[in-house]
Amino acid sequence: GIAAATRTAAALLAAFAIGQAIALWAGYFGVVRVPSQWASVALALSVFAIAWNNLRPFAGRRAPAIVGFMGACHGLAMSGALANMALPTRSRVVALGGFHLGVELAMLVVCVLALPVWFAASRSRFYPRVVMGVGSLAIAWMAVVWVLERAFSLALFAGR
Repeated sequence: GIAAATRTAAALLAAFAIGQAIALWAGYFGVVRVPSQWASVALALSVFAIAWNNLRPFAGRRAPAIVGFMGACHGLAMSGALANMALPTRSRVVALGGFHLGVELAMLVVCVLALPVWFAASRSRFYPRVVMGVGSLAIAWMAVVWVLERAFSLALFAGR
């Protein structure tokens, strides 16, 4: 029911947020260094993995660990973009803290609003084939394009 779906979503959201937070702060302050191109590739691969898991489940009980790793990919990608901002050292902690808090709150709000809609939609006979099937295939395809663009500095569908 909705209670079990909420518990599962909360556990996965917490795993993602923890992975994202650790990587965001570690990447921003240079504890972990990953070229931004490869952080972006990892982020796109994590989007593909989620879509593929919807089509051919592989995560199982490892889902929180996998989702935490995916959060870390997202955190590293964001930290690379933020590290290029020229901020005084004192302001960096405050700026990153504000940014991080905003990202986490936005993610929480979207999940709180989306969960009841997704739960209700999952009761529809169209959900497995249309939402999970076609939607996940579309997301997987976009992620593959994103990986190729980032890994090989291509512009497959964008006019650059």
